[in-house]
Amino acid sequence: MLDSGVAVARQVRRRLEADALLAPAGRPGTERFWTSGCPVAGLGLVARLWQAAVTLEPLPDGVCRDSGPSASRL
Repeated sequence: MLDSGVAVARQVRRRLEADALLAPAGRPGTERFWTSGCPVAGLGLVARLWQAAVTLEPLPDGVCRDSGPSASRL
């Protein structure tokens, strides 16, 4: 999800806390990027937004409910 909204960040934090997945304070985290579309097509955009080299992965099978053209994979 590409969204810079504060409300989205708060909700993500609540979900991570609820599932005991929040990293302890002071411990650096990592990031992973997924797409329901073609990873090659979205790679440039995500790298520009993140301002660093990234790996963009397709969603695992069964995650995306829409199996139409927007859910293409490599």
